[in-house]
Amino acid sequence: NQIQKMEACVSVEKELQKVVHKLQNTAENSSKKLQDGLDDIMMLRTRLLSSGETVTEEDREALKECVAKVSSSVQSISHEHKDIHASISKYGRVIDKYFVQDLSSATSRQIFNRENSKLLHRAICEHLLREGRMDVAETLMNETGLSHHEEFVAMFTEIHQIVQALRNKDVDPALQWAVAHREQLEHHNSDLEFKLRRRKYLSLLSSGNVGEAV
Repeated sequence: NQIQKMEACVSVEKELQKVVHKLQNTAENSSKKLQDGLDDIMMLRTRLLSSGETVTEEDREALKECVAKVSSSVQSISHEHKDIHASISKYGRVIDKYFVQDLSSATSRQIFNRENSKLLHRAICEHLLREGRMDVAETLMNETGLSHHEEFVAMFTEIHQIVQALRNKDVDPALQWAVAHREQLEHHNSDLEFKLRRRKYLSLLSSGNVGEAV
């Protein structure tokens, strides 16, 4: 069994190396083609500017040739891009071939016994609290009989309020929390308070409140 796992890992690694190699080659080829196309366009631009207002037949032919070369490069890059997707898809199939997911445990009755159900409900409840879904979390606690200390719920409520304030570019709630927990932050060598003060300072400057910033 261990040998089979090792062989599977080797096969997946080989396929991964192929994908990485193709990505590197494609990146190099695409960069070169794009640069060549840009050089051709700049040369054509210089030529047309030097011709003044008169466009000769040679200029028209040069323009057609440049457009054809650039179009050919774009098509080539597009083709290589499709090849990359094919290689990545093949890599995914190799993973699926050697590493079959066993989902049988998800349907086991043992998962939903009394103790495990309690852990599951607690995990869902904590996720809801982190997301700020306090009302849904409270309903779940009441329906499942979970008991959470008020301090625990209040902690998540405060965190959610701070996160929402930061999303609205309001640093004050986070800064107040950092000041209140300065000793714990210093114990962990955290410079959170400094970063928050710097952010507030920059925000005040950008909004024109120079006096308050000072």
